[in-house]
Amino acid sequence: MQRVAGSLAGVTTRLCDALAGSWGAWGNDQIGEAFCNGADGKPGFGHAADNLLTALTQSVNLLAQAGWAMQVSGVVFTGSDADVASTLGRVPPRRPWATAGHLPVASGVAQAGG
Repeated sequence: MQRVAGSLAGVTTRLCDALAGSWGAWGNDQIGEAFCNGADGKPGFGHAADNLLTALTQSVNLLAQAGWAMQVSGVVFTGSDADVASTLGRVPPRRPWATAGHLPVASGVAQAGG
């Protein structure tokens, strides 16, 4: 997840640089203003570009946070599993979803533990 977040961050940065380098290429006349700022109550390219860059930035942050949460969950799981094993004096049985390599999916939503 961290690599995907980093890759998307790189793409977003290159897009920002490209937009910054060509911003205003449509000119300051009436047609250029309508293109950038919109006309007749419709948003223009500037609004669409702002929305896209905001969404990409949020996606980068979400992916990075999800990757971090996955790492923390793995550490907590490993520690909890070891604690249970030492308490029981043996390794607890594997959960069915752990051996399947994925979480069961019900109606398109992952369900922990089946």
